[in-house]
Amino acid sequence: MGSRVLEVHFSARRLGALLGVAMMTFVGVAYADGEVPEAAATPAEVSRSAARGAGGGLDGRKRDRSGRPQETVEAEVTLLRRAGGSEGNPSGAPVITVRTASGEELILHVGPPFLRKEKEFPIALGDKLVATGWREPRDGYQLIAVRTVKNGDKTLEVRDETGKRLWKRPDPADDGSPFDSITGEIIGFGMKAHEPGNSTPDDGENGVVLIRAAEGDIYGHIGPAVFRQAAGLRLALGDQLTLRAWRIDARMSNRPFVIVRSVVSGGVDVELRTDRRKPLWKPDKKK
Repeated sequence: MGSRVLEVHFSARRLGALLGVAMMTFVGVAYADGEVPEAAATPAEVSRSAARGAGGGLDGRKRDRSGRPQETVEAEVTLLRRAGGSEGNPSGAPVITVRTASGEELILHVGPPFLRKEKEFPIALGDKLVATGWREPRDGYQLIAVRTVKNGDKTLEVRDETGKRLWKRPDPADDGSPFDSITGEIIGFGMKAHEPGNSTPDDGENGVVLIRAAEGDIYGHIGPAVFRQAAGLRLALGDQLTLRAWRIDARMSNRPFVIVRSVVSGGVDVELRTDRRKPLWKPDKKK
């Protein structure tokens, strides 16, 4: 894992997206060192719009660009988008904003952060890039789907000559992350348990608990209460418990956030997820 930490201000939708088997698509990857966040400027809305479409429609993962003309641009990085909005990781999106010497602003689709991390290809604000790819005008901005990009003496290949992606998103279940044993006292339930008076009873579906461990306060996702209670585990404020959990590069309200493999309290041990992080409270659709 990289040294940067993702600060997430969760909504129910974001939490749900985070906790699926594919949750690590944005939290289980390390971000390139040296990527500096920049305050939103005029291109921010354009870049944000591009980032929203970047998962498929913008990049056109099935688009064959064979035979189409490519162009090379030299430009300076002027904006690095953040994943998860203004509080997310710098350059968490696959798109960056650049400005050429003539003053033209372009959106470069340079592939996901984990590709740049894997290839040791950081991009920082102010870097002078030389990018070759396909220009694809969009509503309100000019996109270049990058085939190769050069930064200093390093070159990154992003797509092949047909425009096919040269990256494959890693399987979060195969990242080799060990799970730690964390013991502490329950000091709250719910996503706002750190706020005085905002702890909720352990009867909700979001399954978030806040514990006070020796290392400090930690948020964890322990699955829906109905699942744990059916297994004989009922939790209350002040209970001591041990979490066997995966530490991920995510935080909730500036506190570490972990994904819990199993929880032990009062002699009751309940497994919550498989070793591949699949929630055990969800039905197996293959059956």
